[in-house]
Amino acid sequence: MASVDIAAEDAIEFAEMLEFLRDWLGGQDSELLAASLRRFVGTDGYDLAELRDGLACFTLLLDGSDGAELFDPEHR
Repeated sequence: MASVDIAAEDAIEFAEMLEFLRDWLGGQDSELLAASLRRFVGTDGYDLAELRDGLACFTLLLDGSDGAELFDPEHR
């Protein structure tokens, strides 16, 4: 896999954007967003929880967080 170098401040900003999106997807409109994602994807094989986990994984790679979003059910 090729590596990409980005400035630390850009990585932080990108990680913050991913956290924002993950929080929004898990917020009070999550049922509406889950239905929208099912329509967009066209199948039940990929759901909102998997999308949120993917965002948390990318955030972990960017900011070196402890991964609580991935491993602690309280953060899901």
